[in-house]
Amino acid sequence: MKTTKLSATFRILAVALGLLGAYGCASSPPSRFFELPAPIQFTAGQHIDLAETKQLVGILPIKLAAYLNGPQIVTRLGPEEIYPDEFNRWGIPLADSIATTLALRMLQELPDTYIDVYPWSGGNTFDYQVRVEIARFDGTLGKNASMTAQWTIVRGRNSDAIIARDISYYTQPVGDKTYEALTKAMSKLVVMLADDISAKIRGL
Repeated sequence: MKTTKLSATFRILAVALGLLGAYGCASSPPSRFFELPAPIQFTAGQHIDLAETKQLVGILPIKLAAYLNGPQIVTRLGPEEIYPDEFNRWGIPLADSIATTLALRMLQELPDTYIDVYPWSGGNTFDYQVRVEIARFDGTLGKNASMTAQWTIVRGRNSDAIIARDISYYTQPVGDKTYEALTKAMSKLVVMLADDISAKIRGL
């Protein structure tokens, strides 16, 4: 009888644990995926005539701080506390999204320049190349988004021919406590960076 009772008890526990596991899975929210909103919108038929451009600028791979290399969108809970959200993620790698946003804005700011994003074809002869390293890129829902970036402009393909280098810090209000508002604010941070880089290239 004791063996039977113990077996029955184990079966009840197994069923209960199974129900708890199923409930836990069922109650998990679905993951959502975001990208940085494009700073400009192209219309059908719009194109860039490369024959009309006067210079070529290449954007090298964007380097991110280690805490930004995962797919989770990182928010800031306090000065020293960050939160990678498992259920709100980047739909494409963040470094690629930053590079695309940067290029689109620079195309807008430098209409006589073609901006090429790595990887590019081996035959390109660049007037300038741009390196960007992101030390911080996060925000607090309903408050502010912030970015700290070191950027370098080199002449041609010579990585040692540095003609400009700067460290820039940007902040932008986040309209409300949603990830849609956060990603819009973060896109504006990249636009600010693109404007500064474009201004420097324009003055060279």
